[in-house]
Amino acid sequence: MKMNNAESMQRQFQRAIATAPGIMSILVKLTKRIERNHGLKGRMKLGNRLSEELKSALLMILPNVALDFRITDDVILRIDRIVTSDEEADDWVSALQNTLRYYDPQNENDNILTAPDLRKITDRGRLLFSDLNSCWQAIDNKPEEYIRLMCSKKVDKAQDELFTIAETVRWLRSDHNPIGLMDLSARFFNDSKLLKTRNSLVKLLQDWLILLRNGDADASDNENLSESVLAEYGVFENVTSSKVTLFGPLKYIKRGKIHDWPASLSEIGESATLSWDNLRDIEQIILPENSAVVSCENETPFNQLIREHYTGLIIYTAGYPNTAVQLLFQLLADSTVKIQHWGDSDLDGLIIASILHKISPLILWRCNIDELYKQQDRLLRLTASQKARTETYLANHTDFPFLDELQFTLQFGWLEQESWLPINDVD
Repeated sequence: MKMNNAESMQRQFQRAIATAPGIMSILVKLTKRIERNHGLKGRMKLGNRLSEELKSALLMILPNVALDFRITDDVILRIDRIVTSDEEADDWVSALQNTLRYYDPQNENDNILTAPDLRKITDRGRLLFSDLNSCWQAIDNKPEEYIRLMCSKKVDKAQDELFTIAETVRWLRSDHNPIGLMDLSARFFNDSKLLKTRNSLVKLLQDWLILLRNGDADASDNENLSESVLAEYGVFENVTSSKVTLFGPLKYIKRGKIHDWPASLSEIGESATLSWDNLRDIEQIILPENSAVVSCENETPFNQLIREHYTGLIIYTAGYPNTAVQLLFQLLADSTVKIQHWGDSDLDGLIIASILHKISPLILWRCNIDELYKQQDRLLRLTASQKARTETYLANHTDFPFLDELQFTLQFGWLEQESWLPINDVD
């Protein structure tokens, strides 16, 4: 793309907007980035799986070297490669600003979202969504961080965005069947593709769910939880991906018929995977008399129990339990089986145990307080951020069912599930 002066560049911006009106949100975001960085510096993610029209529009105003189309379908803008000289940079920025003024003559500067505006929104949010008070407080604590996350920087649109997120979170925390991400997006945002293309919205949704579950002051720091939290609340790319893997003598009754294929697989040393469709109409779980059940947080210990010839039912939770795992526990709650849980003894591991315990009472196994004392030479020290999260959680959850284990972890460190060894091997 040849750039002569600000006037011709502005015409190119206008052609790009006519080609793909959606480019306007990118241009507004880019303008703010340029203002914050005091020039054409750094990089900016433009989105994932952009439409062909939007890609064409971008190439009308940007040189090829400034756009990085990655194999993951992310599109990254190299802002520092847009122009090659300071004079050209001045013309390009001037054309960008004039274009935005052309489409928004008043520039609506008095309607741009600010920290005081955000505080007014959170005050309204507390009245409408009082059950989400910790989320509104998190915004009040770090308004600038949330302003950066908002897709819209206009007051009215930002409020609509936050209140829609609140409605979505409230619904996800209720009893519902698994739902696809696109269906969730259509249901609450009237756009099936919005949550697939707006990473900032998904991050807000994930952070609020983590915050409400864990009570963390800085939910946005929990990057390791973000991938699993949507599945835990029944949101999947594909609804059929809600599954649970298990091993043992499980049979079930469905529509009046006994199905024994999970037990048959275990007899030949193979695990079974039950989908949501398998689980949703089960009338009763059948296990041998006096059979034990153990839920297992991680995959390697799950396979270890199979090799140990554990005689009961082993359920692999795959970290935080998704809706299929939770439904299986609901079915087990109707039985009289003894349920144990084996997982990590850090905050996340014990929260996982508490989620399952709330569905069907269980006891900790190989990670209970007595065992932790025996395994002290295998403990891992908490990092500063882990310690802060644990202290915050303890302060906000004095009725936590595994309080002794969590206090032990805070004082001495945590036992990774894979590090557990029989006591004779530890000595």
